[in-house]
Amino acid sequence: MTTARYGVRPHFWRVMGGAAVVGLLAGAACVVYLAVEHVVTRLLWGEGGTPLGLFTGSLVGVLVVLAAGALVGWVRHRTGLTGPDPDFIAEMIEGEVPLRRGARYGLLGLISLVGGGSVGPEAPLGTLGGGIGTAVGRRYERREEATQDLTFAGISGVFGALGTFPFAGPIMAWEVHHDRWHEAPHRMLPGIVSATTALAVLYPLLGTPFLSVYDLGDSDLRVWWIGLAAVLGVAGAALGAVCVLAMTLSRRWSARVPHVVVRALVGAAVVAAVGYAVPLTLFSGRAQLSGVLEGGVAVTAGLLVLVLLGKVLTFVVSMTWGFFGGPIFPLVFVGAVAGVLVHQVVPGIPLVVAVPALAASVTAALVPLPLMVMVITTMLFGLQLELGVVPAVAVVTSTVLVRGTGLAAWLSGPSRPTGTTARGNEQRPGR
Repeated sequence: MTTARYGVRPHFWRVMGGAAVVGLLAGAACVVYLAVEHVVTRLLWGEGGTPLGLFTGSLVGVLVVLAAGALVGWVRHRTGLTGPDPDFIAEMIEGEVPLRRGARYGLLGLISLVGGGSVGPEAPLGTLGGGIGTAVGRRYERREEATQDLTFAGISGVFGALGTFPFAGPIMAWEVHHDRWHEAPHRMLPGIVSATTALAVLYPLLGTPFLSVYDLGDSDLRVWWIGLAAVLGVAGAALGAVCVLAMTLSRRWSARVPHVVVRALVGAAVVAAVGYAVPLTLFSGRAQLSGVLEGGVAVTAGLLVLVLLGKVLTFVVSMTWGFFGGPIFPLVFVGAVAGVLVHQVVPGIPLVVAVPALAASVTAALVPLPLMVMVITTMLFGLQLELGVVPAVAVVTSTVLVRGTGLAAWLSGPSRPTGTTARGNEQRPGR
């Protein structure tokens, strides 16, 4: 044992009280962050939603993306954020996120999100939550162990509130295989307390922002769907491998542009150009996926192919050329669009199988948290309990293939997307 166990002692109750304070602050931060993102996005982009057709973007949108890229580059230059971006899983392991750094990356993420970057909100909010936890730990309970636990509590609070699931953080902690939680599982308690408190803050104001976002209809599970989910898991792993390869190449090319402002502008120009041609490729994909699923006859197979290729490009460029955010929602979008395409090409494959199976398996190929990915996709698509086996089987298939083919080793290197980390004994807490 490397850490002392909590007992019925004042230290235990101080940490639990600190976790409640962290959850309160993390929940409030999520509410404010998402509200500002919503309001500013509406002001910049209007109320009409994302157009479905080709070359239906606006010149104003192009200017917004370019301005966001320039602002991201300038903020990075002025604040010295020119190195590798933070990884909230690694920050959970490190147990320390300076509040100033968390706030700066939160600002970068907000600019990226409202500026049309193909990134998700989980990375900036996770880093911001970690910064809140570290700040409370340093002032409230000054032991190193307590600071680590409250940093974890801040990240756990964010994910518990956003996912309406207080055990989201502990699931991630269990999956990263770190000694802190495996040898002392009671140290997950601050994360549960924080997440529950944060959920109590966020739910009355915003409801469930990431729960049952998409409706694929009700259906009873068929036995043959389980085998089909495994086949789709193979396809999802292959598509994930394409994303990894594209990200690796993109990161190498971006490294040839040393000045951070120029690099961010080049990346923004690519995102703006693709977004003008195929507007559905902009943003995280959370709202845009609804348009694809509800588009009806307007969403043709040809359009889906272009959206799929364009989204991979904007996601990869956003993640490697300057914008900051998480990979989960863009990857869910990529996999879900692939699922809609499969359903259109082979109508006998139900939408309720193809979409969550491919969304989950593509995401699991890049984000090495299979249980968490399964939970997220099940919740996003509002699947009945028995239908949860579809993304579960797809995730298991994708994860086994990624591990067995060595693709996971690529993800543990410098090409990994934000929000992922190496598995097992390959993990390192440092940058």
